[in-house]
Amino acid sequence: MHAVGRASINAPIFINLTYNGNPDSQEYVAFVGKGVVFDAGGLDIKTAVGMKEMYLDKHGACSVFSALKTIAEEKLKINLTVSMGFVENFLNENSYRPSDIITSRKGLTVMIGNTDAEGRLVLADCMNWTQETYKVTNMIELSTLTGAIKFALGARHAGMFGNDKNFNNDLRIAG
Repeated sequence: MHAVGRASINAPIFINLTYNGNPDSQEYVAFVGKGVVFDAGGLDIKTAVGMKEMYLDKHGACSVFSALKTIAEEKLKINLTVSMGFVENFLNENSYRPSDIITSRKGLTVMIGNTDAEGRLVLADCMNWTQETYKVTNMIELSTLTGAIKFALGARHAGMFGNDKNFNNDLRIAG
């Protein structure tokens, strides 16, 4: 998150909110959301047309916050933790660069191929913190990583990836 947000005058912010609807359990469902509040693309700057709606690149974080609010209002008997990473992907002399090698929160190194592929960096740090902090039963990540998904599935379908077929199927049916 730091590398992505360091070119903005607004520092990156990580927010975690937790709802304990089942105090007898130590297990949590985790929602993680990408909150790129504006994405100029960094040094791999977007075109003027592509940049017009990049204030919407925060929908993943907005969605997980809304889900938390609804679950708390409905007093559902689950424990939920919500992690959101808010950054602005701008460009200036402090921008991270293509070919930079950065170290994620988990300690893994990542070579930057394109500074407009920032979402996965933000999400990786948020997901790592959440996994280290809570006994997560299932984790759902929401983001507007739309380019490849839109190309592959069109504008009317969402991409879903997971390692628990039953949970994935339950989520698909609920959707």
